[in-house]
Amino acid sequence: MINSKANDGRLFSSIEDWWQQRFFRWLDRKIPQSDSYRLNLKNLYILPTALGWVFILFLIVLWVLGSNYQNNLVLALCYLLSSLFIVAMHHTHANLSGITVQASNAKPVYAGEETFFSVQLSSNNKKGHHALQMRWQTGEWAVVDITGTNDEICLVGMLVDQRGLHKPGRLLIESVFPLGLMRCWSWLSFDVQALVYPKPKTVEEIPSLFGTEEEGRHTQQTIRGDDFSGLRSYQAGDSLKHIAWKQFAKDKGLYSKDYRQGVSDERSLDWEAFRHLSVEERISALCYLTLYFSQQNLVFSVNMPGHQLLLDSGDAHCEKVLRLLALLPQTVD
Repeated sequence: MINSKANDGRLFSSIEDWWQQRFFRWLDRKIPQSDSYRLNLKNLYILPTALGWVFILFLIVLWVLGSNYQNNLVLALCYLLSSLFIVAMHHTHANLSGITVQASNAKPVYAGEETFFSVQLSSNNKKGHHALQMRWQTGEWAVVDITGTNDEICLVGMLVDQRGLHKPGRLLIESVFPLGLMRCWSWLSFDVQALVYPKPKTVEEIPSLFGTEEEGRHTQQTIRGDDFSGLRSYQAGDSLKHIAWKQFAKDKGLYSKDYRQGVSDERSLDWEAFRHLSVEERISALCYLTLYFSQQNLVFSVNMPGHQLLLDSGDAHCEKVLRLLALLPQTVD
């Protein structure tokens, strides 16, 4: 019994996928991809809703009863409701007709988050447009009203669970305003995409990512410079200018003044430092370290398959590294 239900579910899913593929291929010919659409008779479709079909059935029953029993009041009610249905159909179509729709790319997000595409709606209809619903093929519904001739910008979101460049598919815009008896809709195709960064994975033990390394320990490179850092014991060969003569005059011993430039905070994100992880885990770990180093305002370089970035810091460097990580192929040598 369980296997039978599972087979039925797969069969239903395959039939649904087959129907969607044929339907969207037909849409590609009927409503080709564009940067902007103006909704009109060529790209709008309208049919009764479930409530609308019930309403039609009710009208048929009224007409049959009124005709059989020659009841003028029942027939008058039937004709009145029929007129209301026809008027509602025109108003539902007019609520979408004349709208210009444009969409733009979404801002980058991390895998597992919701990305939002900006959809701009504009119209010359002073009466406005009400209760417009929009969603991408696999996204969530968004509802917006157009007030008068003002342009409205609506954020239409969809959940993305994998890194890379994601295209949202077609945008469904529809309306059942004002009575919910008719549904008017259109499927629009825009050349937009969203960049999805890898999901950061916390790195508990950071491998050697410093500029220099000795015996597996993190070391910091200190450079002599002009900044006084303290006193140290005199060593043969030290410059006479660096001797601490005041301490020597007080019989405290012979010391030299130590001048250093500071500690180097240079890091290097190396792909090979995470050989024990899978490809996606490596990418997530490097994403975490990129964010961590950027938050600490540290200078770091990058060594990834096919990409080497020199030492740099700042938001632009961070975004560049995250983009490279997002676009790495799933199989990396």
